[in-house]
Amino acid sequence: MTKILGLSLSLGFVLGCGRGGSLPPQVDPNQAREALTAALEAWKSGQAWGSLQERSPPIHFSETKWEKGFRLVQYKIAPKEDWDGRMVKLTAEITLQDRNGGDLEPREIAYTIDIHTRIAIVRSDWSMD
Repeated sequence: MTKILGLSLSLGFVLGCGRGGSLPPQVDPNQAREALTAALEAWKSGQAWGSLQERSPPIHFSETKWEKGFRLVQYKIAPKEDWDGRMVKLTAEITLQDRNGGDLEPREIAYTIDIHTRIAIVRSDWSMD
């Protein structure tokens, strides 16, 4: 619960809470798709969790399965996007392998993406963990 609350507060700061004035326009869905693709490709290629923050611009990808050592075997991002306020929500079907090399069933994960002040990608549904 503390982790979710902390992430919610962090996401609030990423979104610019407390700045005053008007909000930026909605996220460009193509740029959001590019950011999610870059994050999933990094995971799939075996890069270290957290390595995306070293890119320019950095990508903040909150994915607990990657952090816990699960390997991304394959993914497919759905062509349709949804909206979560001004942020884009994209769904990806991902297939994982656990730390022991066992394949897991494919699952759909929805990610909410903001790219205005920094690139931030978080799971939309925390119950999948």
